[in-house]
Order: sequence, then C-alpha cells, then structure tokens
Amino acid sequence: MYDYGIIKSGSYFGDISILLKKRNTFSYFFNPHAEKPLQLLRVDKGDLKELMENYPVEKDIWDKRAKERDELFNNYKTMNLLKYIKAIIKNPFLIKENSF
Repeated sequence: MYDYGIIKSGSYFGDISILLKKRNTFSYFFNPHAEKPLQLLRVDKGDLKELMENYPVEKDIWDKRAKERDELFNNYKTMNLLKYIKAIIKNPFLIKENSF
C-alpha cells in the first residue's frame, strides 16, 4: 500500500531509523532509465552517530529533520490508508473472501 520511497537527486534515507530509533517501513527504489545514473554514498551507522556526537548543533538539526520527515511519512501512510478504506467501502467486491 505504501511500501516505496523514490530516491531522487539529493535524497537520503536511514536517518529516521538511526536518530529516532524507529524501524524503517519503506523500501526504496530508483528509476534505472533516468538521465543520470544513481550514485549512493553509504555512511556507516557508527560513523554517523560519532559525527552527531562531535557536532551537537548539527545533530539537533538532523534530529528535527528526521522528526519532520517521520511525520510526513506517517501522514502519507494515513492518507493512503484512508483512500483504500474509502475505495473498499464504495466497492466491497474488491476484497476477496479469505484474501488476508
């Protein structure tokens, strides 16, 4: 229902899991036919935590961003869930018996 986040230029992920200690509920994908190839920079969890300890002002900024992004993702999930519920109410035949 809401399994994917799209990685675009300048995107990042994993901050919510590390900084807020929450499980990631999205999988990420990219467009393999995009004009430019995707380049990823991987930062080890321990290295990120060490950076945050050494730069507390930046950590506060990252924490704030992680909380805002987490709220954004949760709102997105809620809106999608409401859309599915409304669709099912209007068309209950969409759900097959024993489909769960």
